Amino acid sequence: MNDDILSYIKQLERRISILEKYPSGIVDTWHSLSYSNGWVEYGTGWPARYTKIGDVVYIKGLIKSGTYTDSTVMFTLPIGYRPSSLHHISCEGSGGDTWIMRINSNGEVQCLSLTQNTWASIAVSFTIR
Repeated sequence: MNDDILSYIKQLERRISILEKYPSGIVDTWHSLSYSNGWVEYGTGWPARYTKIGDVVYIKGLIKSGTYTDSTVMFTLPIGYRPSSLHHISCEGSGGDTWIMRINSNGEVQCLSLTQNTWASIAVSFTIR
């Protein structure tokens, strides 16, 4: 397996381990993403999911294979998991690619500056206030 992928997975696991320490009932369950434009999960073992703790939404996982021209919608978050204002978050992708995740107040999550779609890592959090 590619060393870059393993490194990103370890980062995600560290971040997720923090969430797992919360008592039952405080942490929402993890939900599957609603993909658009050909994006899918990278594969078994790296599920892309989202959850919420209080006013903070967390999105994690690896996705691949979708359309990656600027402003393409990758997936859409449901009401209750959407930010009140626009967010831009730096993410990493295959081949050392750094790309920007744009999270819109309507729930659409778009890619910017992504140059390939072999895989795109997601490990982000934002407030919904």
